[in-house]
Amino acid sequence: MDWTLLEKNDPTLPFFSSFKWCYSWWNIYKYISDYSLFIITLNQEKRVVAIAPLVIRKSRNLLFSYSTLEFISMGDYHDFLLDIDTQTNTISLIREIFDIIEIHKDKWDEINLTHISQHSRITQYLLKSKKNEFLRYLMENPFIDFSAFKDFNHYCQDFLPSKTIQYYNRLQRDIPFRLEISSENIIQKLGDIHIDEKNEHLKRGKRNRHSLFEDEKRKQFIESIYEQADNIISYFLVSNLNNSIIGYNTGFLHNDRFHSFNTAFSPKYYSYGIGKILYYCIFKENFTNRKWRLFDTGTGRYQWKFEWTNTFTLIYRFHYIKPSTKKLFVLYSFKQIKHLLIILFNSLKIRKG
Repeated sequence: MDWTLLEKNDPTLPFFSSFKWCYSWWNIYKYISDYSLFIITLNQEKRVVAIAPLVIRKSRNLLFSYSTLEFISMGDYHDFLLDIDTQTNTISLIREIFDIIEIHKDKWDEINLTHISQHSRITQYLLKSKKNEFLRYLMENPFIDFSAFKDFNHYCQDFLPSKTIQYYNRLQRDIPFRLEISSENIIQKLGDIHIDEKNEHLKRGKRNRHSLFEDEKRKQFIESIYEQADNIISYFLVSNLNNSIIGYNTGFLHNDRFHSFNTAFSPKYYSYGIGKILYYCIFKENFTNRKWRLFDTGTGRYQWKFEWTNTFTLIYRFHYIKPSTKKLFVLYSFKQIKHLLIILFNSLKIRKG
């Protein structure tokens, strides 16, 4: 298949743009009438040299509806598939893809391409083009390059968060535990733990918490990809007393990079610093029995991620509204005003407090 051939030949292509990932997502969401495929392929001499895995999503509010062109699926990184062996400059292929998108502008009101890596050829093209102003910083994806450290102790000297060893010793004393590693599909069991942890955070006042497993379509997609994937790695802290899961981190191995996809711990162990213990055990294990070079913590600008990591990937968003779609400019203006008012309100609350 052309898609899988392109991804095999390009070691920089993210796992979240692979055929397996995108097809699994579409197999779930194709039954929603608001989604329609918009996959662009470029051919040279009867050979596919580029694929842009896109969809058009229809949205509605009280006043109007609009269509958004975006990447297929959910993921920490998105990209186009390009034949790196072609005689044609790959930037030219990307330019041609955007030309085709423009030709079909009657099908969409806005383009919203998110989670584009700073290293993507899409980024290279957009920064050099007249579309430069529509490419904006979105967030960072922190990761650890373990090849920068000669051993685990060397890593710990600079990146071991405070109290990690105290948490580790305390848990081992109160609930003797072990680290287990699995490539089996037990995602359904993990979903219950993730929802329980989210509910515990809500009880403690952390209102911005959510769980992927509470959205039925996302849950079906996650279960589907775990049924098919052959690159799963799941790490568990397991109680020696009753063999129950204390906490877990599960993800996918792709081109020597472990993509941490989902992590949680049982609320019963809230006060034990399970997240720190879990990362400590995973990294120590990987220095002993190496499975990957890079540990990617994924999307989310959480302070605790930067405690452990020594670098990050800048992530961009390309957002372009068709000039003729004035209703969207008004909508986003209102959203910006609302966002600024929330920031102002929170700032005043802090000052009064």
